[in-house]
Parts: sequence; C-alpha cells; structure tokens
Amino acid sequence: MKRQSLLLVDGHNLLFQMFYGMPNKIYGKDGMSCHGVIGFIGGLLKSLTINNPDYLLIVFDGEDSGNRREINSNYKANRIDYSQVPISENPFSQYPQILKALDYINIKYYETDGYEADDLIASYVKHYQDEIKVLIQSNDTDFLQLINQNVNIFKYRGKNSKRLTEKEVVLNFGVTPDKIALLKSLVGDKSDNLIGVSKVGVKTAAKLLNKFNTIENIYHNIDSIESESIRSNLITDKDTVFKNYALINLTGEIELPYHLDELKCKANYQDYKTFEVLKKINIL
Repeated sequence: MKRQSLLLVDGHNLLFQMFYGMPNKIYGKDGMSCHGVIGFIGGLLKSLTINNPDYLLIVFDGEDSGNRREINSNYKANRIDYSQVPISENPFSQYPQILKALDYINIKYYETDGYEADDLIASYVKHYQDEIKVLIQSNDTDFLQLINQNVNIFKYRGKNSKRLTEKEVVLNFGVTPDKIALLKSLVGDKSDNLIGVSKVGVKTAAKLLNKFNTIENIYHNIDSIESESIRSNLITDKDTVFKNYALINLTGEIELPYHLDELKCKANYQDYKTFEVLKKINIL
C-alpha cells in the first residue's frame, strides 16, 4: 500500500523559475504578458501528475518576512527591488492571476506574514514527517537541511525533474542533511548575500564538520586545526558564522495555518489543462 504524501510547494521559487525561464511572448486578454502564470500552473500540474500527492499546499512569501534583516542587514540585500521594475519585467505583476487560477483549481495556498515561506514549510515538515512522506518542491538549497528518510526535495525540470535524497546531499556536499545549515554557515550563501569564513569552501567545511560535528565543537577545538590560515579565519569570522546559522537554520516552530485534513487533494489534476484553466478565468 502506497504511503500517503504531502507536497509543499515553494510558491515564489516556482514563479521566478517560470517567469525567467519561459519566453515573454504570451499575452492575455488585458494585453499583458501572462507567461509566468502559464509556466506556474503548467509546471504545478505536471508536478502533481508526477508525484500524485495526497495532500498539497503552496506557500508564498508575504511582504513582511520577519526579523532576519535585524540579525544581518546584508541579508538578501542583493535582491532586486521590484517596486522599481517595469511591470513587463516584474514576476509579481502576474501573482494575482496565479492565485485566481489556484482558486479555480481548488488548490490551497498560504501567504506568510512575519516569517518566510521556508519557515512555514519547515514547520509542516517537522510536524508531519513521522506520519507521512513529505516532498518539498523548490530549488532553494536551504531546504536540503530538512531531508531525511521521509522527506525529499523535488526539483522541477519538466522531463528532467528529480528527487533529492540523503544520498545526493552526501555526494554533493560531503555531509549529511542535518549538517547542511552548519556547512552553509561556514561557507556562506551567495543567493542570500551571506559571506562565510574566508578561504573556507565546501570541502574544508565538510571536513571540519565530519571531524567535530558541530560549530561549537569546531571552536572548542580550534587549536587542534592544523592550518594556521583556516584557524585564524575561523576566529576572525566567528560572529559571522553564528549569525549565518541563526539565519539559515530552519527551526520549524511556526504555527500551522491548515491542518493536514484541510490540505487533502480534491481533484484529479490530470483533468486540468493549463490553457483551458486560464480561459475559464478570463486570463486568455
């Protein structure tokens, strides 16, 4: 008997993937481009066909993403200010149409307030991972820390889509998933504008973590690190490392807006065709 599963979709991650990954040549009834909507709904429906989940939730980032900037003012400071971007180049210009399509298909979604989508997704994972299989659809490497026997990451790439398991994490990073947040704290994360310890890359960080297990243990045993330059840089950047961890570590402590029963898939999504959906809701 197939074990039941929950699919959690990182909404804005999928929107950006489709908005920037598809040609901007499809226009709706209002004369505005709707390629992001078509890509989002089409990709979501294909993902649902591939994964056939029993439960489903799309999570979007709200405008108030919490206090991470208070920990480090540079956090995500490299991101585009979309309030200054023309509508034709702004993924969020198509966001209302996506919500309208999700309502039509009867798919639950939630926009966060005071925290990030990552935090809520992590909370669902930690709450239900012992009950059912959980699949996170996202390209965000922060989610790798949540992978275990019951939790996988789904990277949507059409026919080239794949699931990431514990095995792939170890092969690619040299550490188990439970050490990914620690590794990224040492190395930094360019996508979030977080610098790490100078001259400490993935291989060095993995070697340190496999030897000492935690960041605290690395610093408790700092004198035993052979390389003088690495030892010196770890000491110099200690505050950065611990701040990075506070930003990257997903604690899963957010209150859940929906109980699992409310996320039950209510339709055979294979029956829906993207262009037909958009015609029904007067976008095309």
